[in-house]
Formats: sequence, structure tokens, C-alpha cells
Amino acid sequence: MKEYIFYGEEYHADLPLLLSKNNLGRVHSIFQNGFNIKMGNSLIFIGNTKNGRLPFGIHLKEDTLEELLSCVSEDLAVFWKGSSSFFFSNGNILMKLDLQSSKPFTNSLPKLNRESQDIFPLFERFLARLIEYGEPIGIDELYVDQFLLYYLDNQAIEQHELATKLTELTEAIISNDVTFIQRTLRYFLGRGQGLTPSGDDILVGLLAVHAVTEMFSHTFIKVLSEIVHSESITTDVSKEYLKYALNKKFSSVVVQIMSDILTDDEENLEQHFTDLVQVGHSSGMDSAFGILIGMLTLRRNS
Repeated sequence: MKEYIFYGEEYHADLPLLLSKNNLGRVHSIFQNGFNIKMGNSLIFIGNTKNGRLPFGIHLKEDTLEELLSCVSEDLAVFWKGSSSFFFSNGNILMKLDLQSSKPFTNSLPKLNRESQDIFPLFERFLARLIEYGEPIGIDELYVDQFLLYYLDNQAIEQHELATKLTELTEAIISNDVTFIQRTLRYFLGRGQGLTPSGDDILVGLLAVHAVTEMFSHTFIKVLSEIVHSESITTDVSKEYLKYALNKKFSSVVVQIMSDILTDDEENLEQHFTDLVQVGHSSGMDSAFGILIGMLTLRRNS
């Protein structure tokens, strides 16, 4: 049997604890920038940082990743041994991914300054960049400036289903009506194409706002958590992002933009905005739109 050893660069600090409870798994899905393994009911991403540092990520150098990708295949058996090594085996090849010299990382959200009169000091700049970016939401051909006309001026809102549903989402965020919240969330969960459908990406962005403000209704968060944890309503990958988001854990690109908005860091906003919206085909744009929806709702209701 041939044996190969690969070395990781960094991993999220929470992963060893998760792996101590689930040490057997398989390769779940493979992409150009990495692959997911499923350990128990959890996914772990092994790949590069093209989409940021993920809260369930192990990141490798590009050349190491390229070699490892050439060896793995879907449903390949995965074993976590000891406290620092993965083993992949297909009967003919044994591969070891060694994390002993890898660095742990965390993506820490900023603290909200509740004494500030404006909790989102860069809201207007963030909104301006979204409009200037000029891309529609991934679910449908709805642009940010169009939605603002629907939401703020109530212009022809009945003519666009998505605009109507997004307005309902802004109401559901602060509602305690379980039936209304469920109906609203079910419209977005799993809606759209790809590994992380656009509707889910919008909800991840929303949850980033709640994570730093804790201003959404308890009922909204409870209903969303129950659906995500108990139903096969969307893709496995998207559910993983949502589960982490419900626990206030996000990719570094989301954490960075939230930090800029809350701490009035205009100097870094431009680069971090670009980093976010370039994630996936439309995932970054959809998450950014979710952040906007959350901020709009809280500003309007405060």
C-alpha cells in the first residue's frame, strides 16, 4: 500500500473537540478549492481560503491542496486518530493529513458598543457599495436599489414576489408569531441553486447582524433553529453554515465586514466588501444583502 503525508497550515480552534466525539467519516463532496468530509452529523471543509477562513475549516497551502485533491474521491473513508491526524484510505492508498504543526484560528465577531447613538456607523457606506456593485440577488433579478424603493417608499411592491417576501422577512425578524415566521422562513430556506442556495445565504447574513446585536426576536431564532436542525430543507453544506451562524460563528469574510461596519473602519471596508461579494457565484452578494436587511430592520424599528 502506498502512503502519502500532507501537512495542514491552520484549522479552526473548535474542531479538535468536535472530532474527539466523531472520529469516523467519509469524503462528502469535492470542489476546485477543497473538499468536505462528513464526521458524524458535521461537515468539515479542507481546502484553501478563497472563501475566507471557515468556522469548520482546515486550510492548506495551494500546492499541498492540489496534491491531496488528486488523491481523494467521494465516499472515501476518513479516520481521525489521536489529536492531530486524519487518515484517508481506499485500500490501495493511505493518506495522512497531519495537523500537529498547524495553527489554530478563531473568527471573532466585534463587540457592540451599546452606548453609541448609531450602532452601524458605516451603514450608509456599506449600502452605497452594495448599490455601486450592481449585482442582483441570486434568487431573482432584484437589485438593491429596486428593493429599497419597494421597502422604503412602498412603490409597486405587489409587482415583485421576492421584494414582498423580503419585506415580510424584515417583519418576521422582530415578530413572535410562530406561524408567520415559519411561513416566511420556508420561502427562503433552500431557495436558489448551488451548494449554498441564495435564500440560505441571505439568512446567514441576517444572523451575523443578530450575532452582534442580539436584537432579533427570540421566537424568530428559535423557529429557524428548529427547522434547520430537524428538517432536510436545504443542502448539507448550507445547513452547516446556518448551524454555525445560529451559534454566532461565521467565515472570516463575514466577520471582517461586520467589524468594519460596527467600528467605523472605513479604511478597510472597501477591501473587505470586495472579499465578501466575490465569494461563490452569488453567495457573498446574498450574504451582504442579508446583512443589509438586518441593519435596515433594526434602524427602522429603533
